[in-house]
Amino acid sequence: MPETIKNMSVYDREAFLKAANTGTTTRYNIRVMIVGKQSAGKTCLLRRLMNEEIDDVISTDGINIERRKCHIDIKTADKNPLDFSTNQREEFAVCGFWDFAGQKEFYATHQTFLSANAVYLLVIDLSEDFKSKTYENMIEKEFDTIGEYIDFWLDNIHCYCTDDKKTSTKGHILNPPVIIVGTGIDKIPSNDRKERKLKFIKHLTDTMSTQPKRRHFRKPYFLSNKFPSDYKEEFLELRKDILRKAKDLSNWEENLPARWVVLEKAILHNDDPEWLVDVFRCFVSHDYNNDTLGMIEWEVLSKTGKLEDTLIETLLQKVPCLNLTKHKPYLLELMEEFGIIVKPKNYASRNDIYMPCMIKPMPFQEIFGRVEVETKLCKKSSWLCLVFNFLPPSYFNHVLVSFVKTNPLFYDIEDSRLGIYRNVGIFQLNNSGSEILVICLSKNLIAMKVLQFNSSEDVCYSNIKTQLINLVDLIKLRYRINVTYEIRFKCHDGSLIDNKGIGYDEALEKSEYLCTDHKKMHSSKEIYRFWLKV
Repeated sequence: MPETIKNMSVYDREAFLKAANTGTTTRYNIRVMIVGKQSAGKTCLLRRLMNEEIDDVISTDGINIERRKCHIDIKTADKNPLDFSTNQREEFAVCGFWDFAGQKEFYATHQTFLSANAVYLLVIDLSEDFKSKTYENMIEKEFDTIGEYIDFWLDNIHCYCTDDKKTSTKGHILNPPVIIVGTGIDKIPSNDRKERKLKFIKHLTDTMSTQPKRRHFRKPYFLSNKFPSDYKEEFLELRKDILRKAKDLSNWEENLPARWVVLEKAILHNDDPEWLVDVFRCFVSHDYNNDTLGMIEWEVLSKTGKLEDTLIETLLQKVPCLNLTKHKPYLLELMEEFGIIVKPKNYASRNDIYMPCMIKPMPFQEIFGRVEVETKLCKKSSWLCLVFNFLPPSYFNHVLVSFVKTNPLFYDIEDSRLGIYRNVGIFQLNNSGSEILVICLSKNLIAMKVLQFNSSEDVCYSNIKTQLINLVDLIKLRYRINVTYEIRFKCHDGSLIDNKGIGYDEALEKSEYLCTDHKKMHSSKEIYRFWLKV
């Protein structure tokens, strides 16, 4: 029984077994994810793998799926562009290419489409600087180097790592496999190309060191999209390697009920599977400027996250052939289910729609300064932090959207806006507004604290802590993401740039601890009393 079926409900597993009794057939399916920095040559690489020209290539807007164009000969791995309906099931594997946009606007949606059962092509422009740099934690910005993009994407892919039987005998590797493809080699002087490749490999080896995620790497390839005839062997070997790596995945050579496979073919033949991607592309895009130049509603979205109805109508016209405006209520419901849009719980805004992932980022201190007041009447809890081994960009977006659904947002009277920002949410915990919750994202960390105004009594917020932990665990289970975290505390004015502080167990065991922010001893009880009932 395929792993996907094993993870289904008892009812669905029984339906699978019942269908299998009528006969099974073997399906060979390859999914190739092409990821990396914008303008690295991802779409051009896809075209060259398909033996197509690249003269009309434009920047990918969202995700591009090439599904029915390519079958790969299982025996020879030579690409053969057959029509999808051609009956070659016994000899050919259907190869679907997923071309991911490199702009950070799309990172909140990518997690929806990433998969453990895929071969990843991590594309880099070898002519660019590949030395890693550190990016600021409390405000998003574009990565500066190839090294940062490699590290980011490898962390994302590592969240889906599997240790299946097909690779258990090769103890040094992990699935899904990641093949680095270095493009732009034609931009480097001929005499320097060999040295450049060696320096890149050395840098990658030194950077990854003993990190487990390096076990995803397979043999890299260096080629030119501009002059493919000079790299025929590299392109041919890459095609063969994609097939070899696909055979190591758990979903290769799946035995499925014959009628399921026939139905799947009918769906793919008669209904373009890219429609969902097109819907995402309408809402989350970097390519809005021309269409929305004269729209005030676009500025409202980028500043406050509020998605006006007139802007929704404009966005849904981005793919005219699908006539999406006709299905607007359903599409909005779908985007809400995926956590892309949300309706606040606030009574006055209950019918408004917000899209947090499209809000322009702001410095954290500028946001927090809107609610934090230096007064003796304001009590501040410690920071409760969930420190992750790695936190995918979409993860916090799901957390933020869920809190917006269940907790009223703080209303900033001065700016006439709700307290929803890019990677920050400010919530009102009671009707009087005297208790304010701040929840935010830092690098691999989700943190929250509470401000109490005009409160003479100590209040414990263990219920909020439980809500966050249950939500994080639910998201992890729903998307089958392999991430781990630990609970830590930091004092109320401690910095979130680092992941230090004191651990949960240590705080309960010790009466005092050394604060790394203030370089002095603090009472452990003072730091956990807001979050734990003891």
